Amino acid sequence: MSKLLTGFLCVEESVANSVSLIKSHPLFPKNISVHGMVNDHDTGKLDLVIDGYKDIKLTE
Repeated sequence: MSKLLTGFLCVEESVANSVSLIKSHPLFPKNISVHGMVNDHDTGKLDLVIDGYKDIKLTE
């Protein structure tokens, strides 16, 4: 079975993997930040998994 069609055990790990796939795509601009968040459907709270601003190098 394809890895893309399997489920995941850890939501945070799945989000981190998705962010990595997006950032590594050859057509995705390197100067765009990509964040990964998990939403708690009971409380509505957003938890930051990946802070996309940490990876962006700003030009002066």
